[in-house]
Amino acid sequence: VKRLLDFYIPSKLFQNECLPLCDLQPESSFNFRALAMPERRYFSFRREGQVLMRVCEKHAGAINSEDVHWVLGFTNSTFAGEFAETLVQALYRCPIIQAMSFSRNNRQKMPGTILSADEEEDDGSVLLANLAGSLPPWVTHLTFDNILSKRALDSIVAILKSMGELSAGCGGTHGIDHDRDLSSTLSAKRRYSQPPPAGHTQGTFHGLAIRNHSHLSGETFKPFFNLLGFGSSPDSLQYTPLITLKILDLSGNRLGDEIVATVLQIAHRKESRCSLEQLDLSKNDIGT
Repeated sequence: VKRLLDFYIPSKLFQNECLPLCDLQPESSFNFRALAMPERRYFSFRREGQVLMRVCEKHAGAINSEDVHWVLGFTNSTFAGEFAETLVQALYRCPIIQAMSFSRNNRQKMPGTILSADEEEDDGSVLLANLAGSLPPWVTHLTFDNILSKRALDSIVAILKSMGELSAGCGGTHGIDHDRDLSSTLSAKRRYSQPPPAGHTQGTFHGLAIRNHSHLSGETFKPFFNLLGFGSSPDSLQYTPLITLKILDLSGNRLGDEIVATVLQIAHRKESRCSLEQLDLSKNDIGT
């Protein structure tokens, strides 16, 4: 069972939320469905999206419970072309998918080795980073396991900053109701005119996992950590969507003492208004 969970739901914190094996959590559903996509290079998700929609309709109709945690996962795959755009279109037709997972367990680079710009581009991880601003509001858990490049992580930071700016332009409320796609203000407004399904609200992630990226330096993560909360003067900073994040998995990144201390300082400082409840910092070379 543990090996099955590790494959479909790499983050231990996410595993514990739906199927706890170590501690009792009465609110956990103990019920999940995982859809694993084939390992290959994806240029589009149009045909796969049609199959996914039929699978979701079939299984959703046979399940009465609303507590099922549905995960769509990609392992050891690369991405290009219109993949991100067509994947998002498919997810909007499959509102039962609550979590996305992108993982790689065959990276050939040694820890500490920086990928070249050509390798990053061919890898397609920057396309995945753009999903952070495009996913439907019911996709509340997102996992990147050993798959992001430096450019991809920088792109995630830029997208989340843009979300904060758009939120400020809409009044800066902490319960934002706009779409996460910020490719253009016009397209966002078109989608914003379409209300989400009942029971769902547009907004932020409940859980985010960026784990096993030891090929990235700790300094690369600092701009991302700054999005977890306000600085010393909240009024002077834009709202950041990650300020409502409840679960953050940073395990296996080998961040080191100094970078880990930065994360903890943000999480514990009252002025930051950070909402983290669970934080995994294991395998980060703490105290070494």
